[in-house]
Amino acid sequence: MLSERLARARKRVGLSQRQLAAAMGGRYDQTMISHVETGRSGLVGEGLTKAATILGVSIDYLFGLTDDPTPTAQLTPATGLHASEMLDIALIPRVASVVGSETAIKEYDATILERLPFSHSWLAEHRIDPDNCHLIKVQGDLMEPTIPDGCSILVDVSVQQFKDDGIFLLQFQQRIIERTLKYLTPVRLTLDSGIYDGVDYRDWYISFDKDNKFRWPLSLYDVTNIIGEVLMVLTVPKSRQ
Repeated sequence: MLSERLARARKRVGLSQRQLAAAMGGRYDQTMISHVETGRSGLVGEGLTKAATILGVSIDYLFGLTDDPTPTAQLTPATGLHASEMLDIALIPRVASVVGSETAIKEYDATILERLPFSHSWLAEHRIDPDNCHLIKVQGDLMEPTIPDGCSILVDVSVQQFKDDGIFLLQFQQRIIERTLKYLTPVRLTLDSGIYDGVDYRDWYISFDKDNKFRWPLSLYDVTNIIGEVLMVLTVPKSRQ
């Protein structure tokens, strides 16, 4: 029963065997989780408590003693820790969209491929709300060196208001003669404001960090979708480190 219930609970929260093992830490690895789910080994003590906590179920549920997965209010004393002290994991969805290249000129695809574990305390330290974030793959060098080709970025999809000198993931297009160019890429937005001839003005400009000498009025483009604000670059290819 443990093998079946562990696999079911893990899939319900969208974790792979590798991700569950990483979240459990220490001596746990993907092979060990695989052996448990195929009935070749078991989980006891601290390992059982950690798995139940991470998956949000009770130990009784994993053992088949109840069909209700609701976790008990207090964990077993195997570790002496309450769930809030033991669990430091937020799951952020990695979505299907690939942005920043010609191959990414399409509608934004928020289909969730997997959910990746991040430390709650690390996210809080960087003022990142995991409930509003998507993890997105970037291809192309338009925003280098800030956003390297091949990296992944965290995007806050709840932010729809532009910030001066902020980087936003936009879907937009531009009409040039008889051709319409479409983009789905991060861009840097800067604001020019002041008073001209007694009239207040506020003009937004687009620029790419690869060539920050030039910027273009946002009014030249038709912004069809504001995906959100780019908060952080998460991974950089080894060849570029």
